[in-house]
Amino acid sequence: MNAIVTPQTDATEQMTWSQAEALLAGYQKQWNTGDIDNYMQGFADDIVVEFADLPRIQGKTDLKAFILARLARQKGYQLKKTLRGVVGSTIICSWTASWTDSKTGKSMKGRGIEFIEIQKEKCVYWEATFNAWPEGEAPDSLFV
Repeated sequence: MNAIVTPQTDATEQMTWSQAEALLAGYQKQWNTGDIDNYMQGFADDIVVEFADLPRIQGKTDLKAFILARLARQKGYQLKKTLRGVVGSTIICSWTASWTDSKTGKSMKGRGIEFIEIQKEKCVYWEATFNAWPEGEAPDSLFV
């Protein structure tokens, strides 16, 4: 999807800044405490996810499989989301995180941007960038 407002958008739904902050805080708390069953309740059954360079994820069942795979790889994942904007029913936020990579044992850091579209108090579309690097190591980027 190439727009913030997706085909599922109901133009009559408007989210306030306070509502968006509360929603993000809930997602963050549930993720950080490992409460994945409650975390998954925040997504519509027909959720569409475009996460970094992965193929499109469609549906709650596939999203949960993806989440569980991430948790297996990203041990002790601690997430901090920061609200950056609200457009209608779409939340724009940035995030930072730290974790231990279960394959390499390295301490990792990450950050990115997300667009989260909410309808009827559930996420119907989630688009996220994901940038990660080993903590304390020199940058390994196309740009340096």
